[in-house]
Amino acid sequence: METIAGVKECEEAEVGAALRARDGAVSILSERAGIGPPDLCVVSKESTSLYGGRVQESTAFHYVLGLRCESAASVAAYFASLVGRQEPFGIMGIPGLLSQGTTQIKGGVYCAYDAFSRLDVRCFVTIPGNVVTVAVDGQGAEMEVDDGLWQNLVVSGFVRRVMMVSPADPIGHLDGR
Repeated sequence: METIAGVKECEEAEVGAALRARDGAVSILSERAGIGPPDLCVVSKESTSLYGGRVQESTAFHYVLGLRCESAASVAAYFASLVGRQEPFGIMGIPGLLSQGTTQIKGGVYCAYDAFSRLDVRCFVTIPGNVVTVAVDGQGAEMEVDDGLWQNLVVSGFVRRVMMVSPADPIGHLDGR
């Protein structure tokens, strides 16, 4: 499987596990005040073996602090940057060393928590070219994402970045960039 340069990914043992855990966290947070969890990015990948053409689907996730989530377009741009930073995963875990196949990012989900409305905004991205956004409350009910919610996400994300990032880590990204 290919990796994404500068991103510390965790491969999901079971597809959807990270989103289910996020649902549980949003349910608890909806009843309490707080800045909320870091943004969650779940990436869906499709790997093809050079030998035999076997196709395997997998998902991995990572956390992000500091992404300016002001629209679905900014999330789509983040996914485009992930696609551009893919590198082949080779023998002995060394990226690019005698690569044994190809992996493509097919899409994923980006989740950002709005601390003001206590809603989790989910952007479902498919590559190429589609983003569907929905806000989810603590009970799992879905609602539309409006301009006010995007503005709240920018402020919430900024506050989380300031509160969660160590002064020793001036970059401020949990994804290793």
